[in-house]
Amino acid sequence: MKTVAVILYFWLALAGHTAGFKATGFHLYYGSEARALTKLNVKLAKGHVAVVDPRALTHAQRQTLLDRANAVGAKVLGYVSIGELHDREASDFAAFFKASNLTATERKLFPTPTAVEIGRNARFRSRHMDTLSVAWQRFVQGKAARARQLGYHGAFLDTVDTVDHYLARKEWSIPRRIQSVKATMQFIRAIKAAAPRQYVMVNRGLNLIAPKVFVGNATGVEIDGLNLRQKHASNPDAVLWENAFSGSDAWTRAKDAELRTIHAAGHTTVFALGYAESGGQPAGFFRQAHIVGWPAAWARSSTTLHRELATGK
Repeated sequence: MKTVAVILYFWLALAGHTAGFKATGFHLYYGSEARALTKLNVKLAKGHVAVVDPRALTHAQRQTLLDRANAVGAKVLGYVSIGELHDREASDFAAFFKASNLTATERKLFPTPTAVEIGRNARFRSRHMDTLSVAWQRFVQGKAARARQLGYHGAFLDTVDTVDHYLARKEWSIPRRIQSVKATMQFIRAIKAAAPRQYVMVNRGLNLIAPKVFVGNATGVEIDGLNLRQKHASNPDAVLWENAFSGSDAWTRAKDAELRTIHAAGHTTVFALGYAESGGQPAGFFRQAHIVGWPAAWARSSTTLHRELATGK
């Protein structure tokens, strides 16, 4: 009985620590260069969240980083792309698709792996994927599960903005667009629900964060969004505003206001990532992030994140 009590106490303590985690710092690095990882290890402190790409790190590099995070009370999240498939992984997905035990309905919707693709991101050499595909969901969930097994404290769900292609896809009827938009939100929540104590951060996809999502063009319909203002057991723990504070158009102003409301509500933490390529200055960027209380990091460009550590001051 004593052993059971000790295990239960440890589990409750761990759960409480995760539930009460307060993010105070942010770092992001997709590479494996020794000096950048050493700098990241040195910077990690209590309340910090670091995003890395599990595919880039050796076992020793990963373990050193996780040991440091565990010692100081930080979290390390593994990168997982939920909306795009990089060219280098296309053959992996094709093999996975072929081996998947899919229903007749799924096979009819997506008869081949390439049928899941809806376009191309030439800048990052990847394909936009339809999250309505069960095979694609399973493929991505497998990556999130492997990251958990390797000891990561959660997942960084990138490329959620593929949903914008569904919203604007004129080849699809409004009901068809709604299917994929809803599938994306359900998919995010499914990843969180699969391991509730894991820390999940979403990147991009800001059209999903409000109470309602408009689906259509000149006309359309509104559907329920993730509504990060309200508590939901399977909503993500955090959302990253990439390229924060860099625009002044109506959409950006609306999202800025929404993110401030979300952060103030206290159910989902907002993080900020700024880029020099957008013309801003780090001093002004960090000042704005500090005013609203968002953990923040700065980088030269979204294309150099595998070569340089994006970090706070």
